[in-house]
Amino acid sequence: MEIINDCLEHGIEGPEFDIILGGFKITFHAADQGGMSKLGSRKSSRKSSQKSLEKIINLMKENQEVTIAELARIIGISDRAIKKNISLLKLKGKIRRVGSDRAGHWEIIEE
Repeated sequence: MEIINDCLEHGIEGPEFDIILGGFKITFHAADQGGMSKLGSRKSSRKSSQKSLEKIINLMKENQEVTIAELARIIGISDRAIKKNISLLKLKGKIRRVGSDRAGHWEIIEE
């Protein structure tokens, strides 16, 4: 979690977390050479990302079997962006997948 916050504070896109066969993969993105000039757009991107996270959780509460494609269509962002947001929500301990990708459902973890 600290890594994600540090990236965002420095205007760098947060890492991507992917589960792969036998483990996981973390992808870090290089800082932009113009770093500071894009910092403002990164901050607004962070705000819209936070809204996307909240929308994803709310949609999952309404329908635990909602798919990534459905989330992308409803929210209006790409499948890849949904996957990144879901990875972040899992990392933060907000959601978990119960069962398989096809027959499973989302579980919201209340704090």
